[in-house]
Amino acid sequence: MLNVELCYNYFVVISLDSIVGELHLVRGQRQGVTPQCSAFTAPRRSARGRQDDTLFILVDASGSASLIQELIQRIQQIYWHTSGSVTAGLRAAIDAGNEWLVDNNRSAPAAAQAGVTCAVLRGPEVFIAQAGPSCAYLAHQGRLERFPRSDAAGSLPPLGVARAVEVRFSRADLHPGDTLLLADASLPARIPEEAIASSIVYVGVETALDNLERLVRDGNLIAMLIEVTAATAAPETSAAPAVAPATKTSIRDRVSPAPPRRIMPQVGEWAASVGQGVSRGLRSLSAAARGFVQTTLPDRPAARPARRRTAPSLESHTLIMAAIAIGIPLIVAAVVTTVYVQRGAAAQVETLLAQGQASMAQADAAATGEEKRARWGDALAAANQALALDPNNEVAIVLRTQAQAQLDQQDGTQRLSPILLYDYTKAGRRRLAVQGASLFVMDPDEGRVDRFALSNQGDTVIGGEPAPAVSSGITVDDRVIGALIDMAWIEAGGQRQKSALVILERGGLVEYDPAFGPSALPFAQDSAPPGVIRMDTFDGNIYLLDATGQQLWKYVATADGYTTLPEGYFETAPPGIASTIDLAIDGNVYLLESNGVAHKYFGGEEATFQVSGLPSPIGKPVAAAVDPYTPTDSGFYIADREGARIIHLAPDGRFIRQLRAPGGEFDALEDILVDERLGRLYVISGGRLYSAALPSATSAP
Repeated sequence: MLNVELCYNYFVVISLDSIVGELHLVRGQRQGVTPQCSAFTAPRRSARGRQDDTLFILVDASGSASLIQELIQRIQQIYWHTSGSVTAGLRAAIDAGNEWLVDNNRSAPAAAQAGVTCAVLRGPEVFIAQAGPSCAYLAHQGRLERFPRSDAAGSLPPLGVARAVEVRFSRADLHPGDTLLLADASLPARIPEEAIASSIVYVGVETALDNLERLVRDGNLIAMLIEVTAATAAPETSAAPAVAPATKTSIRDRVSPAPPRRIMPQVGEWAASVGQGVSRGLRSLSAAARGFVQTTLPDRPAARPARRRTAPSLESHTLIMAAIAIGIPLIVAAVVTTVYVQRGAAAQVETLLAQGQASMAQADAAATGEEKRARWGDALAAANQALALDPNNEVAIVLRTQAQAQLDQQDGTQRLSPILLYDYTKAGRRRLAVQGASLFVMDPDEGRVDRFALSNQGDTVIGGEPAPAVSSGITVDDRVIGALIDMAWIEAGGQRQKSALVILERGGLVEYDPAFGPSALPFAQDSAPPGVIRMDTFDGNIYLLDATGQQLWKYVATADGYTTLPEGYFETAPPGIASTIDLAIDGNVYLLESNGVAHKYFGGEEATFQVSGLPSPIGKPVAAAVDPYTPTDSGFYIADREGARIIHLAPDGRFIRQLRAPGGEFDALEDILVDERLGRLYVISGGRLYSAALPSATSAP
C-alpha cells in the first residue's frame, strides 16, 4: 500500500521469506543428515533471469549417498547456467541428470533409478518439475493440493532407465503461511491427505516435522518442508514515483548459494577490476600531488600568515613522491603478471582436458586390455591435474568419473560406502573380533580391549562410546593381566561348553563374557610362548602362531579350559612361517607372509592355493580374514595398506575382486573382519573404525 504523502515517496515492499526443514526417517529413527534433499540460492554467475530464484531438489533414488549428491549437483548446476524460462531451465537440468545417471549405470555394479522433484521459488510463485516416482504437496491458504495432480494419468518412468525422460510441470501462487512439502513417492500410499493436511497446515516447520514423524511411526521417509513467510523491507526514499520491485525470496535456514561453475575468474573481468582499483588509486595520488604542488607555489595567496616549512617536511614530501614513482610500476607489473598466470592456468586446463579426451578415445580403440587400461589411466591423470587447477570444472569431473569407472571395471574394483563408527584419533596396530551385536577392538599398545554395542544392522554404535572390557594391569581372579597379544571369539565345540571372547596376554588366557565380564581361563603353561604373535580359534580349539618357533600350536579344549600341553600343527616348519604376520582359519589354515605371499593348509599339509589374477601386486599386507561360519569354502581376504584396498580371493587363490573406499578411508589399514552371511565388513584404519555393507561377490566387475 502506498503512503498518501507522496512527497516523501515512502513505500512498503512485501517479499517472501522461507524457512526450510528436512526429515529423514529410517525404520522410524530420525537420521542426522538428509543427503537426498538440497536447497540453493543463485550463484554469482547464473544465467540471466535466475538471480532471484531459489531452487529446492529432492531425489528419491536407489543408490549410495554419494551418487544421490552427485545427481543433485548435476541438476542444480545445469539449472543455474541455462537461460530461458523456469520450466526450460528445469527441463534441461532434469534431462542432464538423467543422461548422467544412464551413463553411470552402464559401468555401475547395480543400476540406480531415481525420482526427482524440483521446486523453484520466484517472487510470489512456485514452479514444480517432477520426473520419475515423486510426490509434492502445497498447503495453500489452508487447503492441500498434491502434485502431480490427481487427474494426471499414471506414474512417471524413473530416471536412469532410458535417454528420454518425461517431466511434468506445475505452477502455483504463494502467500505468507503457505507450506510446500516435497517427499518420497511412498508417502501418499501410506498417509491419507487429510492427515498430511492437519500435520502441516499453519503449524510451523518444526511442529510439522514432528507431526510427520509421528504419522510415519516405524517406517521410512524423506521429506523437505518449506514454509513461506512474509518479510517487510525497510522504508526507502526515491526521487521517482514509488514502484514496488520484484519480490525476492531468501532462505533463513540451511540454504547456501550454489557453487560457481568455474573457480577461476575470467581474466578480462579480473584485470578490469584490478585496473579500476589502480585507476582509483592513481586519481587519489594525483589529487594529493596537486595539493602538494599548490601548497608549495611561491606566489600562492595566503589566507593567513605563511608557516615556514622545515627541512624534514620537504624531505617527507620528497620521499612520498619517490614512493609513488616506484610503486605505480610495481602495481602495474603485478597486475600484468597475475593476468598472464591466470591466462596460463586456463590454457593449461584446456590442454589437459584435450589430452584426457584424446586418451579416452584411444582407450575405446585399444586392441588389448593392457593398452586400454594404460589409456584410461592417462585420462584419469589428466582429469586430476585439471581439477587441481580448476576444482569445479564440469568437463574434468565427468572425465574423472568415466575414467575411474572404467579402471574400476578392469581392475575388478567395487567401491564401498564405509560408515564411521568410532574415531580413536590416532593410528595403531589394533585387532578386531566380533560376535553378533558385540564388536571388540584390542589396542595392544594401550593395553586395552573395548566393546562396542552395535545396532541390528551393524552400522551404528549404541550410545556412541565403547565400554572397557579388559585392560593390562587389572586383577582378574587373583592374576594381574600382562601385555596383550591378540584376541579371537571362540564358539562352543568339543569339550568347550560356551562361547566367549578369548584374550591372549603374556601371562596366559583371559575369557570375557559380555554378560559376566572377564575371568581367568586355565592354561597349560605359565605364560604364552615367547614367539607367539597371533591367535585364532576353530571348533572350540585355540591356535597360536609362533613365528620364532616356526610352528602353529594347537590347544585342545578340556572340561577345565586349555590345560593340556599343545600339539604342533606342522610336522616340519613350512616355508615362510618365520615371516608370517597373520593367520585365518575356517577349517583350512591360511598363513600370510609380510611380502604378500599366502599359503593354505589342511590337516597340516599344504593344500592347492595359487594366488593369480591380481590387477597389481600386494604392496604391504597387514591382516588376513575369512568368514569362519562358512567352513572350508569361505573367501580369503587380505588387507593391503599400500594399495588402500581389501583383496578377495577364492578358496583356490583366484582373484575375485578388490574392495576400495571412495576416499581415503582405507589408506592406513590395521585390521579387517568379514561376515559373508550377513553381508557386513568391519575395518579399522588409521584409528578409525568403520562398518560397510559387503556387496555380493557375484556382482563384482
